[in-house]
Amino acid sequence: KLSLLGRGSALHALGRWEAAAADYGAVVSKAPSDVQPFWLRYGLELLQVGRTQDALGIVRRVAAKFDIEPECQLALYAATNAAGGERGTAEAQ
Repeated sequence: KLSLLGRGSALHALGRWEAAAADYGAVVSKAPSDVQPFWLRYGLELLQVGRTQDALGIVRRVAAKFDIEPECQLALYAATNAAGGERGTAEAQ
C-alpha cells in the first residue's frame, strides 16, 4: 500500500497522471469501502486525465466523510465545476 502511494505521488510530481491514478486506484480497490484522505488525490488525478464523472464520485465520497476539511470542499467544487455543474446541483444528484 505505502509503496503504491509513494510511487503515485512521485508519478504525480512528474506529470504522469494516468500512471499515478492507476497506482492510487490499485490501493483504493483493495479496500473500496474504507474512504481515506488520499482518495482525494486519486480523484484529482482522475480529473487530470479526463475521467470527470469517476473523479466526481470519488471526491464526493471523500467530501462526505471529511466534510469539515476545506481541501475536500475545494476539491468537490473543482470536480463539480469540471463536470459542468454548479456545486449545489451536483450534490443534489
